[in-house]
Amino acid sequence: MATALSPAELIAGAIICAGAAMLPDLDHPSATIAQTFGPITWALAKFVSWISGGHRGATHSLLFAVALGFGAHWLAGTYPIGRDIMVVLLIGLSLRAIGVGIPGNKLGSAMINIGMTAGLYAVFLSLDVGYAWLGLAVGVGCFIHVVGDCMTERGCPVLWPLGGEVRAAVEDRHQDGQEVRAEDPGADPVGGHRRPAVLATGARLT
Repeated sequence: MATALSPAELIAGAIICAGAAMLPDLDHPSATIAQTFGPITWALAKFVSWISGGHRGATHSLLFAVALGFGAHWLAGTYPIGRDIMVVLLIGLSLRAIGVGIPGNKLGSAMINIGMTAGLYAVFLSLDVGYAWLGLAVGVGCFIHVVGDCMTERGCPVLWPLGGEVRAAVEDRHQDGQEVRAEDPGADPVGGHRRPAVLATGARLT
């Protein structure tokens, strides 16, 4: 499939995929990306949080990634307006994710993001970018986010709604045998030596 894409579509795909990797965190109204387009994305995040059961709920699952992937593919082929709305949202999320904005100024950040998003979308239009790949980019982006959050102590309900939870923790071991989680900002290896990182995984079905 990649060989059939133009350079512009490859760039657009990378940007869209990066934005899709932020979608699961729209279940958190206090997250930075919820301020992407000001009150619009904040209200969307509030709705997503409510319908998904809060942060790291349904949006952090394989079902969500697959459903959004197929949904985006359907939009790309049958509903151009819906497709374009999704593309604009994902461009904005990708820009916000890399820090586009003004620290401490939500309104200014939103205006900058809106302007840059509109500019990129206009470039995509001028280059006649097609979106046959949209579903794949969205699904992969969401899946990458879920995998990344599984590499934390809290983990994710990967098998939602079956109750599956997958989590992982990276540990250090001192010379005295004490284990210190790498997520702990107070972990201090002084007085011992770092052991090569060990990935400890666990899964639980409820």
